[in-house]
Amino acid sequence: MPLVEIVLYVIFGLSLLAFCYIYYYNLFQASIIRVNEVESDIDNLLRNKYELLCRVREIVKGHKEIRKDTMEYLERLKEEKLSSFQFDQELAVALNDFYKIREVYPEIKENDTFLKINIELEDIEEQIIACRDYYNDNITKYNKLVKSFPSILVGRIIKQKEKPFFDGKNMYDSIYNDFKL
Repeated sequence: MPLVEIVLYVIFGLSLLAFCYIYYYNLFQASIIRVNEVESDIDNLLRNKYELLCRVREIVKGHKEIRKDTMEYLERLKEEKLSSFQFDQELAVALNDFYKIREVYPEIKENDTFLKINIELEDIEEQIIACRDYYNDNITKYNKLVKSFPSILVGRIIKQKEKPFFDGKNMYDSIYNDFKL
C-alpha cells in the first residue's frame, strides 16, 4: 500500500473524528442554550410572582386582623439566598396565604387591584408550570447526551455533567445559584 493511500486514510479518519466531535459539541451547546433560556424564564416568572405578592401585601396592610407574620414572610424572602426551586417553594407558601386572605376577607376580594393581581398570579402559575415542563424536557435531552455513547466522550472532554430536574433539586444543599437568582 503506497504511502499516499495511508496518509489519505489517516486524514479521512481524523476528519471523521473531528466531524463527530464538532457535531456532538454543537448538540451540547444547543442543549445548554435551551436550558439557560428556560432557567431565565423561570427566574423572571418567579420574580414577577414575588412582586405581585408584595403588591397584595400593600393592599392588605390596613387590615389589622391579618397576621403580621404573613406579611413579614415576603420581606424575609427577599433577603435570603435561595435557589429558584427553594424560592418557588417559599412563594407557594406565600400564595397559600394569599388564597386564605382572599377567602377570609371578602371586602379585600372586591378590591379591583386585588382582583387584577389574582388574575395575573393565576396566569404566572400556568406559565411556571409550562416552563417547568419545558425545562425538564430539555434536561432529559441534555442528560441523554451526557450519558449516551458517543456523546459521552465529547461531554467528558468539555466537562459536562448530568443536571437535576427542576423538582428534583436538593433544598438543603449550599448551592444558591441553581437558576442564577
